[in-house]
Amino acid sequence: MSSENHKSSDGRSNCTIFEILQFTCELKPVNNEMSCYPIARLFRQCPGEPVTEITTAIKIDMATGEVEMPPQLSSIKGRPWREILAGKDSTS
Repeated sequence: MSSENHKSSDGRSNCTIFEILQFTCELKPVNNEMSCYPIARLFRQCPGEPVTEITTAIKIDMATGEVEMPPQLSSIKGRPWREILAGKDSTS
C-alpha cells in the first residue's frame, strides 16, 4: 500500500491518498492455469472523516500515471462502518 498527502480543493485540511493493489484471478479449466490481474483502488483519508474510496471519482492518465483530483472530490463524503448495516444502506 502506498500513500501521499494531498490538500483538499477547499484548502481546509490535509488529506492522505492511499492506494491498495488487489488482484482478481481466474482459473482456466482447459489447462488449470491461473491468470491474475491487478486492480488499483484509491482511498482518501481526511482528518476527522472516515476513509472514502475515490477510485471512480478521479482521472488517471494511463500513459504518465498522473492523477487528476477534480474539484467536486471534496463533496464526496464517507460514513463510518457502524452506520452501514450488513448489505443494506441505512439511508434507504
